[in-house]
Amino acid sequence: MMIQTITGCLKAILLLLYRYSIVQYHKKVFCGTINPCFATLFLVWDVENISVKCFEAIKALVKFTPEKLYAISKKALSLNNLRFFKEHGFVLFENYPGSADEKIMKLIAMYQGCTHLILISSDSDFVPSVHRFLEHHHVQWIINDANKKRICMRVNLSHTRLTLSTFVQKDTPKPKQRVRKEGKLFSKKRSLTHLLKHITFVNENENNDYTEENDVQ
Repeated sequence: MMIQTITGCLKAILLLLYRYSIVQYHKKVFCGTINPCFATLFLVWDVENISVKCFEAIKALVKFTPEKLYAISKKALSLNNLRFFKEHGFVLFENYPGSADEKIMKLIAMYQGCTHLILISSDSDFVPSVHRFLEHHHVQWIINDANKKRICMRVNLSHTRLTLSTFVQKDTPKPKQRVRKEGKLFSKKRSLTHLLKHITFVNENENNDYTEENDVQ
């Protein structure tokens, strides 16, 4: 009996140490505050809706330190994006055959026992899932500022366990294109004057030709 008790205590200690090490690792990624070991946090990222390019903006907004990270994309990702998610410890559902939205909803429902959810998406279809999770737990919803209106109209903004964070996505600069060097552009007035001079010059040449023909005859 004593051996079983000691074994159980050791398992509990090892589990706490393991969870603490995970929290420390993801703290380096998201720079959040360390939560108590009994708290369970997970993050779900809708990659198609919010691009990987927004990571730095998202990183500055994250309030919790997630232990489990999920990224879902129905489309195939580039090698750079695959490497990014792998390096940061994400469980990636890439080139997902079914609906990406349904997968995200299933993940939220599956982790109803967790205490915190970080959802990265500007899709208002997740409002019902977020409301169900908010009944007992905390949610930080990170959305693009340009799409916040649709979500704000449907979600309960006054909920004490909801944190709605927005960021402004910076447009990527377009590559500079070579500009063809062309002649100076004329104003309408100048172009019309140039055209009239050309017509006058042509008419004078025609008159001279006509005069020469008459002289020959």
